[in-house]
Amino acid sequence: MAIDWRSFDVAANERVEFIQPSSSAVALNRVIGNRGSEILGRIDANGQVMLVNGNGIVFGKDSVINVGGMIASGLNIDPDSFINGDFALNNIEGSEGKVINYGIINAAMGGSVTLVGEQVQNDGLISAKLGAVNLVAGFNGW
Repeated sequence: MAIDWRSFDVAANERVEFIQPSSSAVALNRVIGNRGSEILGRIDANGQVMLVNGNGIVFGKDSVINVGGMIASGLNIDPDSFINGDFALNNIEGSEGKVINYGIINAAMGGSVTLVGEQVQNDGLISAKLGAVNLVAGFNGW
């Protein structure tokens, strides 16, 4: 599934839940508006969640993310390529593409969490038991 959003934020008292057909299902949430995403509340998913916003993403200190796996990116992805299985991320010229985590991000057993952007900062907790945690910054494409 690929969705383009004008904005994607989760307030401190809000919860977004993705109910996916399986743990391997991927939901692409691509923000095409002109401001970054603020995730201050909770996101839950039984599958994989991609949040892509070239204007940046901040997970606030009280945010809690419980997902099968997550990619949070300050880069861009072509939705048609994504649907065809190509997860290539590219920078957006003139964009800062920052991804900052102050909260808690948990992947399911064997899952992974990847924060990728022009700049990446983790001052929170990221957990992926028997999985992988990746912080990738400062490049022109992946």
